[in-house]
Amino acid sequence: MSAICGIFNPSGDIDKTALDNIAKPLKHRGNRGSCKYVDKKIALLTIPFKTKTDFSEVAFNERRDIIAILDGYLLNYEELIKCLDKADIESFADLIVILYEKFGLEFVKKLDGDFAFAIWDSRNEKLILGKDISNNKQIYYSKIEGNFIFASEIKGLFKFQGIKKTIDLGSVSNFLNFGHISFPYTLFDGIRRVKPSSIMVIQKNKIYEKEFWDINFNLKLPWSEERIIDLLENSTRKRLNISDNWGLFLSGGLDSTTLLYFLDKLSADTVNTFTIGIGEDGKYGRMASEFFGTKHTDFFPSSSDIIKISPKALWFYEFPLWHVGSFMYYLTKISRNINFAFWGQGSEEIFFGRRDYVIVKKLQVLNKNTPKFMKNLFNKLIVKLPHSKLYTLSRIAFSNDSYNQYVSFREVLTDIEKNNLLSDQISSIDPLKRIKKFNNKLSKDPVKNYSYLTLRNGFLSDTFMNISQELLNPYFDKKVIEYCYAIPTEIKLKNSIFRYVLKKIMSDKLPASLLNRKPETWPMKPWFKEQKNIMYDVIDRLKKRKIIKENIYKAINPNSSHYDRKIWSLFNLEILCEVFLDNDPKNPKI
Repeated sequence: MSAICGIFNPSGDIDKTALDNIAKPLKHRGNRGSCKYVDKKIALLTIPFKTKTDFSEVAFNERRDIIAILDGYLLNYEELIKCLDKADIESFADLIVILYEKFGLEFVKKLDGDFAFAIWDSRNEKLILGKDISNNKQIYYSKIEGNFIFASEIKGLFKFQGIKKTIDLGSVSNFLNFGHISFPYTLFDGIRRVKPSSIMVIQKNKIYEKEFWDINFNLKLPWSEERIIDLLENSTRKRLNISDNWGLFLSGGLDSTTLLYFLDKLSADTVNTFTIGIGEDGKYGRMASEFFGTKHTDFFPSSSDIIKISPKALWFYEFPLWHVGSFMYYLTKISRNINFAFWGQGSEEIFFGRRDYVIVKKLQVLNKNTPKFMKNLFNKLIVKLPHSKLYTLSRIAFSNDSYNQYVSFREVLTDIEKNNLLSDQISSIDPLKRIKKFNNKLSKDPVKNYSYLTLRNGFLSDTFMNISQELLNPYFDKKVIEYCYAIPTEIKLKNSIFRYVLKKIMSDKLPASLLNRKPETWPMKPWFKEQKNIMYDVIDRLKKRKIIKENIYKAINPNSSHYDRKIWSLFNLEILCEVFLDNDPKNPKI
């Protein structure tokens, strides 16, 4: 995993030492030092991660007036080299330069991979930032005193003089409403991030963005089991081709075990697998390992382990979490000897892999068959219901708004709880305003919309950056996603079976014990019971930030639905604030 950062000042007044300061907190992402380019108006730096197929440093064209730096990899680099008829291309960054010079901004549509890049076009004095379709690579940016600064991690921006560490209250509202922060925002005021599948052009003092890819809901393709198998196999093969010293994060669930099947089929080497033993994941991870004969490593953290490591995990993650995200940090610890890690993120969304999708489908039918006057009556009564499964299902069933349906499933705090717990300045913020602005393309199918919103606001991988590890995700492949969204919902949820398509194609390839295992959730409730006194004390500290106004156990009924999720969300929010805003000496050294 590499890193990029830079400073652009149209007036030509750059502090040359500031670039090195930004880069200091990013050094853990690379394995070969750093290299930079500095001119009158621009300063670029990359911390490369050397692999068997690439060692991207600062790349130039022949006239040295187009410069590029890259974080990530290109899967179709061999195909692109053949099309360009160039023999002297030494890195992925070189390819970026040549493609931009030949095709302009349209070049980005030709890229297939997991990447974030920066291009300096000195002829036109413009900086171009771009990201692939996934959410693995980040580019954070801020503007201050004529400078446009960017970096792969927020902590790098905080090293630039004048950047203030203040909380964005709108982001807090987003997080406590549906468990994530919408693009382009972060938890910190004035710091934004480049959106997935888009480019950002900064020229003089103007900025504009352009999206180069999105899911096509109108795409019609013939449904074929063989086609999905071919797409997943090719997606896995492409990622193997650019990898050395790789392994698989294996939960023993259908998503990761399917990847294990393809990796075992395509590789002549024994697969290295890694499992964090949470709930039944440890048992099923071992079962999958034994079935395929992998070299397996697992670890079983306790609740106290999770609490203790939270500050360090959130230091790398840089976003609050509504779940027990620290276990991801432990995955990086037990797999630190590999350079590339395969994982199954995204499969749930594209294959409708949770019970949520079945519920949305059934409630869609109920909504369609319920008279309008009854729906209006129910909507008035719903707000008076306590937070329970009935409350959630009622909101979904009698709403025609996919945004409201999405928030109802993802909801951390109810409206009543927000009024009881949160400060007035946060509870008064409209939580849907930001999510609608970013996710403005929906279909007529509520189930696809729910999947789309979940995928678009997906998982951040920065927890893995602490050991310079590159993530490989065959499910998050453009062709795989496009084909899966073309499959009718009726097929993907046939007989009300979630993950129906994936189960069907793997039915003769995996044992029934793995194919039909029940989904396992993180044991947040028992862990909360063990650590509640510590967590309550941490959450109470949110009062001084004017985020909450009442003690959590007074404002929210402990018997309410998803009480544990509410506790973990607020706990992680305060820990993140302490790590970045306070540098609290009571926390472990970061």
